Order: sequence, then structure tokens, then C-alpha cells
Amino acid sequence: MLLYEIEEAPGVPLDDVQEVSRYIAALNHGLARLKEGFPLSNRLIREIHQVLLESGRGSGQTPGEFRRSQNWVGGTRPGNALFVPPPPTEVLSCMGELDAKIWYSR
Repeated sequence: MLLYEIEEAPGVPLDDVQEVSRYIAALNHGLARLKEGFPLSNRLIREIHQVLLESGRGSGQTPGEFRRSQNWVGGTRPGNALFVPPPPTEVLSCMGELDAKIWYSR
């Protein structure tokens, strides 16, 4: 990203630069909201997600919402994946528990 910004890396894939830029924008949004006194919460997580997916890869999905389909990391299916998060039917419940733990720990 820095090499692209100072024009020392011609040919850097523009899609990659834009994606990194979205991550930076999302992080800055979250940090600014926290500095304003907004609590770490599911609402803030969804806001950050919305900023992240405003444009570029994933923008056609559901920015600012929790997932509705199963995903996994590594492997070709959940059965041989390295990591399988909770199924979509459990996401809202799990995120609710996280939110409650965040509020409880204050």
C-alpha cells in the first residue's frame, strides 16, 4: 500500500490496493467511534463491516449484517476444513452472547 501511494511499485494490482484501503477505512471508523465513547458492541461491529464492504470485493453481499450461510477456512467443505465457525442459524445467538459478555465486563 505504501509503495503504491508513493508510486514506487508500478503494476501493483489496483484491486488489492482498494481492498487494503477499505480495511484501513473500516479500522479508522471503528477507532473513531470508540474514541467518541461509542461502546464495543454488535452494532459497532456491523458498522465496521458496512464500511469495509462499501465498495470492492464483497460489496454485493450483505454489508453490515451477520452472515446467513455456512463458511469455513481451509479445505473444500466443512468436513475437511481447518476451521468451521458456528452455523448461520447460531450466529445471532453467539453474537448476542458476545455482546452480553462485553457489556457485563464493563
